Amino acid sequence: MGRILVRIAIIVAAFSLVIFVSTKIKNKIDDDKWENNIALTAFNDNKETYNGNFLRTGFEVKENNITSNMNIFLENKKVEIQNKILSVNNRYYISAEDIARNFNMKLKTYDNEIHFYKEDNSLNNNGEKDIIIDCKNDTYKISGENDLRNSPLKVNNNFYISLVDIADIFNLRAKWNYETKEIKLYEDRGKLSREPKRQRQKKPALIRFEDVAAGEVYTSSDSLQKMRIIADFMYSQRAPFHVAWIPRYKNPKEGIDNDLLKVNSMANADFIYTLDYMIKKGAIIGLHGYTHQYGEEQSIANAEFGDYASLQETESRVKAAINTAKELNIPYEFFESPHYKSTEAQQKIFEKYFNYMFEPQKGVFNTKPILSKRNNRTVYVPAPLGYVHDNDVDDMIKRIKAKGKDSIGAFFYHPTKEFESITLSKNNDDYPDYEYSSSSMLHKMIKCLKDEGYAPVKIHDIKLLK
Repeated sequence: MGRILVRIAIIVAAFSLVIFVSTKIKNKIDDDKWENNIALTAFNDNKETYNGNFLRTGFEVKENNITSNMNIFLENKKVEIQNKILSVNNRYYISAEDIARNFNMKLKTYDNEIHFYKEDNSLNNNGEKDIIIDCKNDTYKISGENDLRNSPLKVNNNFYISLVDIADIFNLRAKWNYETKEIKLYEDRGKLSREPKRQRQKKPALIRFEDVAAGEVYTSSDSLQKMRIIADFMYSQRAPFHVAWIPRYKNPKEGIDNDLLKVNSMANADFIYTLDYMIKKGAIIGLHGYTHQYGEEQSIANAEFGDYASLQETESRVKAAINTAKELNIPYEFFESPHYKSTEAQQKIFEKYFNYMFEPQKGVFNTKPILSKRNNRTVYVPAPLGYVHDNDVDDMIKRIKAKGKDSIGAFFYHPTKEFESITLSKNNDDYPDYEYSSSSMLHKMIKCLKDEGYAPVKIHDIKLLK
């Protein structure tokens, strides 16, 4: 009897050892596959833009929604506006009637559709006869179907379309001038070329543009034009990118509180236009705090959470950031604590509102994506490659090449560093041209990622099992 029990014990131990070894091997295989799985998900996701479209039709016009002291030009010819330009949350809208008149097109409107067409069957600038806008699904169709960035507004049975969507539909490039209160639109002569197709790679990379707010350098029309040029470059490379947006810029010592829900200005409208433009080019927007400051300190330079804010105030600020994004119709996909300064208790609050945190989890300090054990839903995505210190892009390239298997290829970059590589110019007819150096830091980093077999992905391509 004793021998039988010993044999049974040996068999059980051997079986347990087999299970243990098999599990270890499986976990090792899974560990080796995690990067490939993310890259594969990204490769199979063909949707390039992600819209919120919180604003719907049936908008009630108020007196402060009418913009009367601004002029728009199309190929240097002043646009004839008969139905007024509307400004809604720092976003400009032009009536479908005025659009048809100035583009020499005919107009038909239905309950949920807008049709622009050429009566003489000639082709419009896009090489097609008709433009059909589906107001119910927020799309437009020329040769193929595309997303609108904003829902058209319906006012007194007249549809209004946002300026960024007009520029997209008619392939226009915009130049803003705050001093003269003019926006000049030109048919885009850049002929933006794209990589033939997205290459399937095994290693994912995430790129985040840091500290973007309607303050400091981003109050300049030239700076915002350069941001749109950077977005064009990323689009041409089929490289989705993330934007860490600070919804409200404050500098109390200078008396500045630029709340985009309250301060209506042409500079703020240009900023919102640029966010919209970047989203159309593949940007994934995230909330980088609410003000990125606390008390009398200045936005961007100082933290917001950590030891500064109580838990109650933390939640209040998160809700304010979300409310600003929703009111402005800016879709958001992640949250990032300013300077990564937050406590475990504060991160627990963030998890209530966000599926993705673009930062390491406190107490874990992970170098690859992990799922929060608190709610089994929120994914913490770190950026272990850090950021470009000063202008030392060579150091970042070394870090990309030396990345280990247990960390994700994610980094962040302050896009203002790229501005020095972009030279703005004007042609004889004032067309807003530019030169963008192919030896810029961003160009070098994108090339390095390609050479090393990385595929830029969106943060929501990261799917972790519970």
